[in-house]
Amino acid sequence: MRGWLAEQAAARLSPGVFGRVHATYATALGLSRRMLARRVALDRLLWGGEHAVPAARYARITRNPLRPSTRLRDTPHVRFLQAYQREGERVLQPGRFEQTAYFANAAEALELAGEYFGCRRREELPLQARRFVAQFEGAGRAAAGDVSRDVSSPWAPVILRRIADSDGCYEIVDGHHRLAVAYVRGQRSCRAYVLRDPPVHTPLQEKLLDVFWTGGQRLIYQPVEAPELGRKWRLVRRCSDRLGLMQAWLAERAMLPARGLRYLDVGCSYGWFVREMGRLGFAAQGVDRDPAALELGRIVYGLSSEQLIERNIVDFLQTTRERFGVTSCFSVIHHFALGRGPIPAEALLGHLDRITVHALFFDTGQSHERWFRQRLPQWDRPFIQRWVREHSSFTRVTPLGEDSDWQLPGQRGNYGRTLFVCTRD
Repeated sequence: MRGWLAEQAAARLSPGVFGRVHATYATALGLSRRMLARRVALDRLLWGGEHAVPAARYARITRNPLRPSTRLRDTPHVRFLQAYQREGERVLQPGRFEQTAYFANAAEALELAGEYFGCRRREELPLQARRFVAQFEGAGRAAAGDVSRDVSSPWAPVILRRIADSDGCYEIVDGHHRLAVAYVRGQRSCRAYVLRDPPVHTPLQEKLLDVFWTGGQRLIYQPVEAPELGRKWRLVRRCSDRLGLMQAWLAERAMLPARGLRYLDVGCSYGWFVREMGRLGFAAQGVDRDPAALELGRIVYGLSSEQLIERNIVDFLQTTRERFGVTSCFSVIHHFALGRGPIPAEALLGHLDRITVHALFFDTGQSHERWFRQRLPQWDRPFIQRWVREHSSFTRVTPLGEDSDWQLPGQRGNYGRTLFVCTRD
């Protein structure tokens, strides 16, 4: 692995670009032909890879898919300098230094490539940290012979790569330490060179585009926050409005905190409700057939494989013998009512009824929506209440309120669906 990574680094950009070169020599190096010079805001810069390996590839190698979605201000480099400001020399002392994210990142890069800024053993990494602090303090160049020939100098040009479908975000190709110094010193923009290469997606963007339901569109079905998800990406469901209604109902019945009561979200997508109900004390799980959506739940929400069940929901419901205190099924039933499922909508409701002990929360497409005015003309609030009572053992079908997703961009005329809670006397 070390040899491969080193070869990749060497092949990506010439040593001249990454060597100790003053920015005024940029034209002589041909940077003006290969890159665009521009001033960029530091809050638009995202954590890149190491040793000239692109961030997305480095993230795959290190199994850290959110690394390329990390702002400069949250990188180990900035955090280390901020710790130095608070703690002084203590942060460089044995025992304390090894606890820092800066050490963890440097040690990982050293393990993969065999060196990190001239350091070839972990025991040498404090030397690099001291050089970094000296750079921050304005001490200038390190002592002669103290730096690897492949280390960029504090005066070398910062090199960036454009992030596709973002509001002007850039991946840091070279210059993490220089940019960290600038940021912690209070600078909020810098002059940089931007590669003319085509813009790239981050792993998070790629995973969102892989979700089957959204069909490769720049749609975010459940809330995900990341700096590269700007105006070109559209949130579909807020989720927090429905959660608030659920939480209020549960609290009124003294069911919160849940103290381990089991919860299942059927058709959970990324698993947003699984995470939030878990925070309310439920032993929360979700089931969905889309592996990309579930992977997002693991990456973004920190959910475990035990919490996210990768199964077709009908197969799961037909075979499970488990029961759950509280269940939910959001925006699924209308697909079955339209004949898109392997079983009738009434059969799906019957399975949900069977696995639910106390309460089922659900919403569905309704007749007031532009999508369903012609195809589900009967499905208004009273019809849905009667339909549930006729085809299940639930005796109470209580409307709790409506979602506000119709207010989101591009969704006028749709959503505003009623959230129901189904219970038995």
